[in-house]
Amino acid sequence: VSTQSTGSSGINAEYGIAALRSIRKFANLPEDTKEKYTHSKSNYSFGWSHGKERMRNGVPDTAKGSYYANPLGDVITDDQYLKDTFPELYADNIWPTEDQPELEPAFKNMTHIQLGVGYMICELFDRYLHSLTNGVHSSGHFLEMLKRGTTCKGRLLHYFPAPPLLATLKMGCVGGTLITVVSPYSPALSILI
Repeated sequence: VSTQSTGSSGINAEYGIAALRSIRKFANLPEDTKEKYTHSKSNYSFGWSHGKERMRNGVPDTAKGSYYANPLGDVITDDQYLKDTFPELYADNIWPTEDQPELEPAFKNMTHIQLGVGYMICELFDRYLHSLTNGVHSSGHFLEMLKRGTTCKGRLLHYFPAPPLLATLKMGCVGGTLITVVSPYSPALSILI
């Protein structure tokens, strides 16, 4: 796999490779080590989450593990009321600096790219809607909402090897990594690598 920048996109493939390696390495740490980086108060919306999400039938989803953080900053507010009342949005980022220090810079580099892609998509969507509605949709509406937001969520997603039947159902996404950035102001952006 080449680590050179991919053509004219300006996206450095090295960041993606580093993120993939980091989340895979983290996912394979001992369970008690990974547990140090969970945050139950936020319903596992910060730090590591594996087997905490429930599928429709109530069975824990153990096929994947996710590492969540806010790509805009490690501490986005000092308001303790917001942190206590809405921990899913306002908790501080949790980084495994003791057990895997390379995860934090890899995550931040990758989510920086994702935010840029999200901004580009919102800008294009705004232009399209502005044109489609003959100017009723204000140009830059969604882009500005996304840029004003402070509670974005970045996610590195690691799929663990699955049994053969599940592997077939996932259409070959076994052992892969999905990187997602989420904002309350726009749809989630996910990239399977």
